[in-house]
Amino acid sequence: MSQHHDEATSRIFALDQTQRQRPLPGKMEEGQKKVQQKSVKAGDGGAMSEGARLDIPFLQGIWESIVAKDQQCLTHFERSEAKQDLMGDNVLAASAPRTLTEVALNALNKVLDRRLQQQSQVSILQVAAAKSPMYNDRDFRIMFARAERMNPTKAADRLTAYLSYAIELFGQEALIEPVQTTVFTPIDEQVLRAGWIQLLLTRDHIGRRILVMEDLGPGDFSPPNKMRVAFFLLQAAAKDDDSQKMGIQVVLQVFDPVNSSLLNRPSIREQFRRLFACSPVRFSAIHICVGEGMCSGTEADETEVAASTSSRNRDEEIISCVESLLGVDERIRTTFHSGSIIECHSRLSFFGINPDTIPMTSTGRVKLKDHEKWIMIQVGRDRAYQQGRTFPIVECPTNKQILLVKGRHVARHEGNMRLRSLLQERYDERNIATRAQKISITSEVLETLQDEGYTFLVKNNADFWVMPDRKTVLEKLAIAFRTVPRLKPLSNAKTS
Repeated sequence: MSQHHDEATSRIFALDQTQRQRPLPGKMEEGQKKVQQKSVKAGDGGAMSEGARLDIPFLQGIWESIVAKDQQCLTHFERSEAKQDLMGDNVLAASAPRTLTEVALNALNKVLDRRLQQQSQVSILQVAAAKSPMYNDRDFRIMFARAERMNPTKAADRLTAYLSYAIELFGQEALIEPVQTTVFTPIDEQVLRAGWIQLLLTRDHIGRRILVMEDLGPGDFSPPNKMRVAFFLLQAAAKDDDSQKMGIQVVLQVFDPVNSSLLNRPSIREQFRRLFACSPVRFSAIHICVGEGMCSGTEADETEVAASTSSRNRDEEIISCVESLLGVDERIRTTFHSGSIIECHSRLSFFGINPDTIPMTSTGRVKLKDHEKWIMIQVGRDRAYQQGRTFPIVECPTNKQILLVKGRHVARHEGNMRLRSLLQERYDERNIATRAQKISITSEVLETLQDEGYTFLVKNNADFWVMPDRKTVLEKLAIAFRTVPRLKPLSNAKTS
């Protein structure tokens, strides 16, 4: 079965890559241009190596030597896939055929069944098989198959580690159903609302969710509470089908070396290493944002650099901590950004992340507005689940959803750009049509988009995304047609 799986995977991914990364569209700010120029000077602007590149020469050399060793045990396909993940080019991950998923799921089922039969003593798998409705759930297992890119043995390891860690954090109740906000203690809620770890309500340019962490959490929060909250957020990210297929982007910000849990708390680092290893969603790209005061800068005076032994030691310490935090699959998908908060966030735009969505101000203050909104959605969904009700709110629009609201912020949304293109194609025809013909053309536009897999969203009175009825969509499309003469061409939408 393993050989069949490998052959199927090779056939699927031997296809030519026909689509490329679309960098974050929009006009580049002046400060961002300076960041790009500085990055090019340091080596960021050139061709990427097969490992993650850094914009700090000294750190770059250390990290790439580590990544080079990691890559020695990988195939050419695995190295290429890691590079595509990091740069947002792995469009095939989102389009893996159902047959490949079924092959991987069947292989995972056989591995789990075999392990269950071979274990003589009571194991986590035996406990889960006896008590956990989730354990045999198809969707639950698919999460782990996708997280390990259809490798059944690794998927079984990850699933087993996930169940074990869930019991350790939440007790055996975690086997009954996914962790919900209802199991949080008051301290857990405080840790959650602090916003040091946030799952953004926006996506990157190819539709991946984005998890942002302020270091490994404040030092005054106890490790168990932090791990319970982080576990919950990763579980929430894994509910997203696109994230299961393509993984998520992770932004880890380390701007305060004195109080850094990453650098100063080995026990916390070990707990997060365990959590990352059993995450039900894979990390397809990791960005470590490091304050400029923590590293040997690229433009420092030569005498200053020569005298900065402690800074070099800190560089090595950062590398060592990150290396111990991440596994091989994560390390080869990791890149560093150094400088001020604004500079680090600006560099994220080259990886499809809108800097404006990062919940941290230029002074280091954590933004909580969107995070509080996200928490409201989780609480509402959990309450609806407990009461047996459906939950109509859409947490985070996908690239296959069209946002029927006003505002420049939605103009560059992938679904809205497709709508704009179609409206422009049919505008002249509709402009000279009769009233009845206009209604017919609007309906045809709706049906075309639905055939392409698009759905529509509007904001409700509480400012949450919901799906409208057909009548509302047709009314919104008719209004959208009137704006076509004012729409500017999309020729400048892509930047290199």
